[in-house]
Amino acid sequence: MVEANANQNTPAGRIHAHNQQLVRCLVIGLRTAELHEAGNAMVRSAVAELHRAVQERLADTGSVTISARNQCLFVDRDRLRVTPLDYANVRYLMHKLEEWSLPGLSFSAHVAEEEIRELLVFLGRMDPQTHTDPPWDKGGGIGAELPPAAPTPATRADDTLRTFAAAMDISRDLYDAFGTSERFRQRSLRRVTQSMVDLLLEDEHALLGMTSIKNFDGYLFNHCANVAVLSAALGQRLGLHKARLGELCLAALLHDLGKTLVPKEILDKTGDLTDDDWDELRQHPVRAVEILLAQGYVSPGILAAVVAGFEHHLNYDLTGYPPLVNKDHHLTVFGRIITIADCYDAITTPRAYRDVNLTPFDGVRFLLANMGTKFDPILVKLFIELLGVYPPGTMVRLSSGDAGIVSRSPLPGAALDRPLVRIVRGPASGSFVDLAEATGGPDGGPVVVEVINPDNLGLLPALDMSLLQGQNENEGPETPG
Repeated sequence: MVEANANQNTPAGRIHAHNQQLVRCLVIGLRTAELHEAGNAMVRSAVAELHRAVQERLADTGSVTISARNQCLFVDRDRLRVTPLDYANVRYLMHKLEEWSLPGLSFSAHVAEEEIRELLVFLGRMDPQTHTDPPWDKGGGIGAELPPAAPTPATRADDTLRTFAAAMDISRDLYDAFGTSERFRQRSLRRVTQSMVDLLLEDEHALLGMTSIKNFDGYLFNHCANVAVLSAALGQRLGLHKARLGELCLAALLHDLGKTLVPKEILDKTGDLTDDDWDELRQHPVRAVEILLAQGYVSPGILAAVVAGFEHHLNYDLTGYPPLVNKDHHLTVFGRIITIADCYDAITTPRAYRDVNLTPFDGVRFLLANMGTKFDPILVKLFIELLGVYPPGTMVRLSSGDAGIVSRSPLPGAALDRPLVRIVRGPASGSFVDLAEATGGPDGGPVVVEVINPDNLGLLPALDMSLLQGQNENEGPETPG
């Protein structure tokens, strides 16, 4: 992935722009070849445009591969960022690759315009059962990417559970160590965070789904693991490269270390906190700094965790705590990301001191209502793009009358209110419905009409999507975090 601030004047920004243009020209070429004869002027024009896009991209790296993995499109190792306008085209291209059992197409420097014409005509007009030799088997400038050694669904699930459990275990070990004034092992931490980043880069939906599982008896450990996953996933959407994602994941795992020095009776209190309780609790960002600096060797990653830990209860408008003397302070991107992930997970986890449990949908509404004051508005919109309007774990009622649980966020580029839903009540109980495949409307497939709070049985209307275009009321639940 490219850095978020990359533009077309940087090498990374130029490659990103060429990736977008290459995919766009490939899709246009395939659709054109489907509709017209090989010698048609429109086909010739589409072939020339695609050949030009290939050559521009080859000038960056010498070869290029377009592949589909985990319901996402990749150009070389970079996952293509898909806008809503691109979504239909990208799904079409992924369908074509699946239809031909092609993990991917590669183009080398000596690819000729005639080879590209043959490829478009072959994929656009031939039946997959044809016995004609495909262009990628002829040893020219076009090749087929070898199938990756993809794990089975069971293996992937095992890896995901193992990695998430390791994050919770190391969080528990950290808090136990600080309770006895011991130092932690940075290498163990880095192994876990790197495993989390590797899984996110391979399939973000698998690990994100784990954050909807709440461990009430080990809230602090579960919370730190959830915040690490959510923060790293948001950082990935922002475009941070792998090393920076590892640092962000580490900082998120360590963000609440200061709570090891907060009396347990305050953390576990079921009633309202007193003013003295709040004063004690609000010291934990500063105490996290003290703990981390006391480790002796402070690596760049730990230094980033120091700053992010200090900032994670500071609001976007610099209110919050600890109070700042310097009102010109600029919050770091890590701090702004972890603030969003920390608040969202705290809101959506049932706590003993709340009369009403809140849903993931409530968490999204709270983030939207506080954009520009508590939270960075750009990061909030990216976060909702990541999780969707109805994040995994949200119980919804559909216009079909069925009730279901959101199983997966919308795929990149799909409408944010169209997740994958597993039906739990209705004639189709046990089946999955991808709302992104529906066109909406009374006869065009189901849409979400209500959100159900399964614990308190409250009902909320589906979100007005205009909220994503601006701010709304800013009241919401206060949480110790």
